[in-house]
Amino acid sequence: MPSSLLAEAECSEGLLVTELLMKAGLTQGNNEGRRLIKGGGVYINGERITQPDHNVSLAEFKDGVELRKGKKHHHLFNIK
Repeated sequence: MPSSLLAEAECSEGLLVTELLMKAGLTQGNNEGRRLIKGGGVYINGERITQPDHNVSLAEFKDGVELRKGKKHHHLFNIK
């Protein structure tokens, strides 16, 4: 599974799911991310995300965040 390390300062206030999708290379822009979320195709740690403005908190990053687009595209985020 592809993975990325994020600086703790970068996600101290949390990151929007649409930003994470772009950082993972799963979408080209925020609009594409919003459409995927509204269509029910985005999951964080196995839970479907239904709100495009969902903010992933620093506490969630400490345990690792598995971002999934559809069935086959996964990306894991951890903190440095």
